[in-house]
Amino acid sequence: MNQKQLTQKERSEIIFAFTKELAPITKLSKQYKVSRQAIYKLLKKNSIDTTSSGTITVKCDTCGAEISRHRCRVRKQKNHFCDQNCNASFLEANIGRQKMARLKVCEHFKLSPGNIIHFDDGNDWNTSIYNLVVFKNQQEHILYHHDKSTKPIWKMGV
Repeated sequence: MNQKQLTQKERSEIIFAFTKELAPITKLSKQYKVSRQAIYKLLKKNSIDTTSSGTITVKCDTCGAEISRHRCRVRKQKNHFCDQNCNASFLEANIGRQKMARLKVCEHFKLSPGNIIHFDDGNDWNTSIYNLVVFKNQQEHILYHHDKSTKPIWKMGV
C-alpha cells in the first residue's frame, strides 16, 4: 500500500500536537490521513516517548510543585494536584467564588436551590454582576454550553 508522504511542516505540526497539545496518535493519524504506525515511527525517530507509561511533568494548580502524570490523565483532567490537601484547598477557593457569585445575584434575583450560576466570560474569578447568568438547572446550563439554544432565566440588564 502506498503511504502518504508527510511534508516537513506536517511532521513539525504532528510533533507539536503530540508533545504540547497532547493529541492522541489516533486523532493525529485521522487528521493527517496516515496510519497510526506512521505517526508512531515519526515520533520514535525524533526520540519522543510514545509508551503508554510515558509521563509528563505538570505543575500542581494549588502550590505549583512539579508532578509527573500520565499523558491520558493530563489530557482528561482540567486541574492537577500533588496531594489531597492541595485538591481540598483548590475546591475551597472555587466554592468561595461560587458563593460570592450567588450572594451578588441574590441582591437582584431570588434564587431557587436548583439554580446554576454561570460565569458568562468563562472566568470564574470575574464575579461582576454583569458577568453572572442564572440557569434554571444543571441540564439547561449544560445545553447552553453545547449549543447555546437554552436561554438563562436571569441576566443583569436583560
